[in-house]
Amino acid sequence: MESGTIVHHITLSVTNLDRSTEWYCAVLDGLVVGQRSGEGFTRNLVRLPSGLIIGLTQHKATRETDRFDPSRVGLDHLSLAVGAPSDVRDWAAELEARRIPHDPIVTAASATLVVCYDPDGIPIEVYAPTP
Repeated sequence: MESGTIVHHITLSVTNLDRSTEWYCAVLDGLVVGQRSGEGFTRNLVRLPSGLIIGLTQHKATRETDRFDPSRVGLDHLSLAVGAPSDVRDWAAELEARRIPHDPIVTAASATLVVCYDPDGIPIEVYAPTP
């Protein structure tokens, strides 16, 4: 396996594709760069300014009442890196100004972070390692 491997994209299952696409574009400054459909699913590909692509997939079998559960096997949270603790504070201020639910800023020995939640309750962490 090549040692220079990096993450190209991550795909999340959502209950409402339009609502989630709008949220990821508005909150994370994403841009829809493609759409894909297959047997029982529709997916929008949203590229973030960092270049990371998030696939948002609505499966035919998904119910609108389904919610994310970090205690189940699979994704626990999605973490996005920023350059400095001040960037985390800027994110938190922007989330607050836009009335996007989020947890308080956490400052630990290793990092400063803030967590907000997408429409399905998937935690999105904005993380800056401590210099």
